[in-house]
Amino acid sequence: AVLAKLEELTAAGSLLGAQVAVLCDDDAPGTWRCNVAFGSTGVATPRPVTDQTLMPLLDVGVGVLVNCLIASLARPTATGKNVSLESLVADLWPEFGQRGKGQVTVQQLLQHRGGLKR
Repeated sequence: AVLAKLEELTAAGSLLGAQVAVLCDDDAPGTWRCNVAFGSTGVATPRPVTDQTLMPLLDVGVGVLVNCLIASLARPTATGKNVSLESLVADLWPEFGQRGKGQVTVQQLLQHRGGLKR
């Protein structure tokens, strides 16, 4: 089922290459439930993705960060402030508001739409 979904996403142009590995210790320690590698590593220098291909995990970290942030938004801060995605970052971190960033919201930062320059 996993391989079929990867093929479907690739055909739709939504996926270039992926690895999916699920290790489970329910039945026997170290039992692989899924170990699939599919697609290519890139457009400029495409190489097949294998189970030995090193893949960046950048998006995994973002998902964990966003989940933690959303969970923390459900509770007031230590100073009693209620924070939402619409909150201004400068209200939470005053130094951030310098150089024209005073109106940037938490949501804009998460969506990479805060207008920040490198």
